[in-house]
Order: sequence, then C-alpha cells, then structure tokens
Amino acid sequence: RAVMNTTRIKKSYLFIFCICLITLWFVFFYSNQKKTEYLDLTIVIPEFEHFDHNVVETINSIIPFYPDLKILVISSTVPYPYFKLPGYNSQFVIRKKDPRKAGYLSDPFYYINTKYMLVIPDGSRIDIGLNELLEKFKQQSKKVFVLPISTVLSSCNLMEVDLKKWTLKYFEKKKVESCDSFNRQVALLFERSAISNFSDPFLLPFFESFFIQAKVNGLKLHLENTVYISVGKILHTDSHLNSKHLQHVQTLKSNLYKNLGIKYSLNPNGIEAWHGCTKKTQRCFPTVIDVPEYLHEKRWTPPCCLDALRKTARHVFLIFEQANFKYWLEGGSLLGAARYSDIIPWDYDVDIGIFMDQIKEFPMLSKVWKGQRYIDHDGFVWERAEEGEFIRVQYSEMNHLHVDIYPFYERNNVMTKNTWMKNHRQDMEFPSHYVKNLEQLRFAGALAWVPNHYKEFLELKFGKNCIENPQYPFPEKLEHF
Repeated sequence: RAVMNTTRIKKSYLFIFCICLITLWFVFFYSNQKKTEYLDLTIVIPEFEHFDHNVVETINSIIPFYPDLKILVISSTVPYPYFKLPGYNSQFVIRKKDPRKAGYLSDPFYYINTKYMLVIPDGSRIDIGLNELLEKFKQQSKKVFVLPISTVLSSCNLMEVDLKKWTLKYFEKKKVESCDSFNRQVALLFERSAISNFSDPFLLPFFESFFIQAKVNGLKLHLENTVYISVGKILHTDSHLNSKHLQHVQTLKSNLYKNLGIKYSLNPNGIEAWHGCTKKTQRCFPTVIDVPEYLHEKRWTPPCCLDALRKTARHVFLIFEQANFKYWLEGGSLLGAARYSDIIPWDYDVDIGIFMDQIKEFPMLSKVWKGQRYIDHDGFVWERAEEGEFIRVQYSEMNHLHVDIYPFYERNNVMTKNTWMKNHRQDMEFPSHYVKNLEQLRFAGALAWVPNHYKEFLELKFGKNCIENPQYPFPEKLEHF
C-alpha cells in the first residue's frame, strides 16, 4: 500500500509539472505576441488559381506569429476543389453574386474593419515583424507602401492612363523612384480609406488593376527597400499549369480593360494591343442621333474606331486615286485635317464630297449609285445610303464605321446637293470656286484633297476662327455633364 501511495504521489507531481510547463509555454508565447495581437491590420490574399495554389501554407506561415490577425482570401467563385482555411480568423470572400444572399456579403470591404490592409500574393511568407513595418508606415506620409518580395526591385514602369482616349501605356523605368507599377511580385500596405474611391478595388488581375486605379486617383506609391516578405513557393512551374495560368490572366486582363474602359494598350516593350472593335465585331457605340454616346460619358472616339475610320478613309482615297476620280474632304473631316492633320478626336465618321456628273465615269461607283451593293476584295462595303442621296463605305459588313460620300453639282456658280443633314449645321451650299482647283492636306495618315482656301471655306461653314477654337457638336446638350 505504501508503494502504491508513493506511485500515486509521483504521478500527481508529474501531472502538476506538465501543467506548469504548458502554462509557462502559453505565458511565454502570448507575452511575445503582446505587441502584435492588437495590430489594426487585415491581411488579404486577393487572388489565387484554383488549380494550383499555396493558400493554406501561406496562412499557416502567418498564424503562429499573428494568430489573431484577420486573413481574407478573395475568390471569384467557391474554390474547386474546395479546401478549408486554417485558423479561426481566416475566411473566404466569394465575389460571385448569389441571389440567396445579400449583396454586401460579396464585398470584401464589408469584412475589413481595420484601419490598415496588407495585400500579399499567394505563396508568400512574412519574414520580419509586422509591428516594425506598420510603425514605419505610420511615420511616413505616403499613401501606399510597395513591398518587394525576396529581393530589391531593379526596374519598374511609368504609366499613362487616359480614360478620355480609352488608352493605357506603360514605359519602362530603370530607376525605381516614383514608379506607377511594378513588373515583379510585390505586396501592398495602405490604409483602407486610401482605396475607397476606386471604382472596384478588387478587380482582377488585382495588382495591375490596383496600379491603374491608383494612377487614375492620384495615389502615390512608395517603394520600401527593406525586404519584409519572401517567396514561400513558386507556383505554376509545370508547363501545362503555367500555360493555363497565362491564359486565365489574359482573360482577366480583357475583362479588366473592359470594366475600366481601356481599348488600347502599349506594354513596356512597345507592343500594341487593341481591346475594342474589329472588322469582325460591331463598332463600340450605337447609331449617332446628334451627340455621340461617348461624349456624354466624357470620352472621345474609341481608338479602335478611329483606327477603323482611318483605314476606311485611306482605302477610299486609294480607290479614287487609282481611278483618277476627284474628291475633297468635307465638313468635320476637313476641319480635322486643318486642325490636327487627322480625324477630330471625337468625330465618328469621315465626310467626302464628289462631283455628281463624274459618277458615270467610274463604273463601280456608278453601279453603287444605282443601288447595287458592293463588297470589295478588302471587305469594305460600298452601298447607297438609306438616309438620302449619298454613298456610304463601311469598314465591314459587321462594323459600320463609315465614310460618307456626298455628290455635289453646280448651279449658278454654287455647289449644292439633294440631301441635307439636319443635325449638321455646317451642311450648306458654297461657291463653286472652292473646288475648281483642289489642294492637299495630311489626313488620317495620307494626303487628301481639300478645297482651295480651305481656311476661308471652313469659316464660311463653321464660323470665324473655327480651326483655332475646337468645340463639341451641340455643346448645349453636354452642359449638364
């Protein structure tokens, strides 16, 4: 019995000893976390590929040091294959709308109650204390800290965003001060309020979307040279997965440009990309009644549409030159030639004048004038317009950007025609001497024929100093914008 009692006492002491060790470990652990557990910070993983990710490992690398930090993982749809997130304070935010749920539940902002946000890419690891980083950020007046991952960045990009012209241009910059975007992986630290004016703060691909919207909103970026975050795993190393990832990114970029209204982009290597209409699609705007739709949106003609108009105009010029057929620029097209040597940046068609009595000398045009529709070998559509007595040349059967060709005839030394456009105040008769000896001006990338004394001719139609003083059509209809 004495032996049994001794054994029990030993077991009791061992149990108490174990309890003390556990208690001491908790005291030690939480005393070390004392400074971090109250960080006013949310960590966000804004995107990941469902088919190849490192989300669980990324979160597991954070939890031991910052167990109380909220971590949001944003996904367009419910992840498939589905997986659970580690930690009690980690959660998915699914951006896809669900009619069974309130709309705000798909908004990441609803779940961010902290003053600061740290956005990290999937597969990254936090190396040094966030306290130090956050204190450093608070002491600076910068709006956004850009944190390099693993290594100091050697180059970056300047960015030119012109939403009025629908364009985005990147230019490589060797020195990384005052950059607008970054080529390599980075993390971002900023106040929640800094992105409250973004049209959609979590558009994908996230980092390109962030840099574009930051530029538009005048948000300055500060590159922090100290490396706080490292790469835990390099993703998409398999050729098949990498191809799948790049294809997905391209799809996301197309959607991003569509959402932000970007129809032309130029990358740092000088490679152009078009994101608007083509010969095989409809043009970017509906039929114009008086003022083009895009002017009401405080934008000019989309660059893809201007490009299509230039190509159509040059094509018509070439056909006419080859047939030795006389023409001249009319209306706003002539005004654009005199002012810009190009189409007016907010114009939506090209206007040309011809001599009606010469149509019969040009067999193809004569057939079109009589009502025969003609599609030439380059896919341009020639037809007699339904709106009146003139010819229209469209960019393609699908894309109706066009050149209008107006036949004039002389009557009592005045050039007149049979169809007048009520919405074109400059559409009027004029003395015939202006088109007796034609001149040439640069227009839409070519030399085009224009009336002689074209400045005097334009002021007759548009008013004094019309070349020097640009004005939108029907400006009174745009006043409320």
